[in-house]
Amino acid sequence: WTGMVCLTTSANCAKDPETKVKTVNQYTLGEEVGRGTYCKVRWAKDAAGRCLAVKALSKTVLERQFVSYFDEDGPSTVPLGSRIDEERRILERISHRHVCALEEVIDDPEVETLYLIYEGLPGGQLMDWDCDCHAYCVRSDALGVRRRWGDTVRCGDSGAGEETVTYQEPVARHLLRQLLQAVAFLHEQGVIHKDLKPDNVLLSLPVPVSDPRFVRLLALAWWPKLAAPREVGPHADQTGRDAASEEKELLELLNRRGFLLKVGDFNSAVECPQPDCRIYDAEGTHFFTPPECFTGHDGGILGKPRDAWSVGCVLFTMLFGRTPYWAEANLTLQLQIMQDAPFEVPAGIVSRRAEELIRGLTARDPLQRLTAAQALEHAWLS
Repeated sequence: WTGMVCLTTSANCAKDPETKVKTVNQYTLGEEVGRGTYCKVRWAKDAAGRCLAVKALSKTVLERQFVSYFDEDGPSTVPLGSRIDEERRILERISHRHVCALEEVIDDPEVETLYLIYEGLPGGQLMDWDCDCHAYCVRSDALGVRRRWGDTVRCGDSGAGEETVTYQEPVARHLLRQLLQAVAFLHEQGVIHKDLKPDNVLLSLPVPVSDPRFVRLLALAWWPKLAAPREVGPHADQTGRDAASEEKELLELLNRRGFLLKVGDFNSAVECPQPDCRIYDAEGTHFFTPPECFTGHDGGILGKPRDAWSVGCVLFTMLFGRTPYWAEANLTLQLQIMQDAPFEVPAGIVSRRAEELIRGLTARDPLQRLTAAQALEHAWLS
């Protein structure tokens, strides 16, 4: 064991000649769920039947592929393997309810592939990118929803056409609270994630996209001018109960079922000296990157406000399907973010307190930006 992670130095890899099913030690590999530039990720089950995720990386690529690296001495390049080592070091020493755990590393000197074994989160990503409507969208399959939720929710298709599926405020509140708890913990540990976005936030359960308590539909054709949201699924019964009672009942269901959010993908994360946690690059996804990353500072920028901005963008995306600054061309997007003009929040869609929290997390001055710990005390989350 290395800290919180089991280190295994032998890999028994096999493939059943009839079923073509592959195994690595006690893990039976399933379908591919993701593919990055340098790795593949598959679902897997261990001998006890637990669901896990296995990331497979070529050691040759890790040694020969170089990536950019920035620190106080300026830009340089380092082997990709050093970035994976940094991710391992971080996850080996931290453990939190809302951080996706690295459970085992299988590193056999005689085998070309390095295997990283993570806890399995069958709910998938917080939101997926939808190329058709150029927006983030809540997605899940009806079979998975029925298997995980039973008859406690409506199962089926969202009924979305050209609309995107976004979160209802009570569910967004439930999930954002968990995201902020994770980020506050990471910052206490001197860890800056640098790439917080819906793609890197994972769920323990699939979202019931035909249940109007969880999601709603937004038409983005006239962005940022939006019509009133449309309900998913069959028309909801009018019970006459107040919103507070309905939200309390929903929250009890989410907690009872263990509907959890966990931060994953620490490939860009770094450990930084406290208290400033300075970083020296604009690494990450530009939709979720603050203006100070693009304007440049010789002494680096503060890492914690950098993550806080990303959290604000994630909240905005959960509620509206797009990020505060929006453009299809990358250069245009950067220029928008760098300008002093505040972004527009579509009117009449979310509560005043939700908008206040978004503004607080995306204050242009990083010193005025809410920290994760401060955001947890905001009225919208209380």
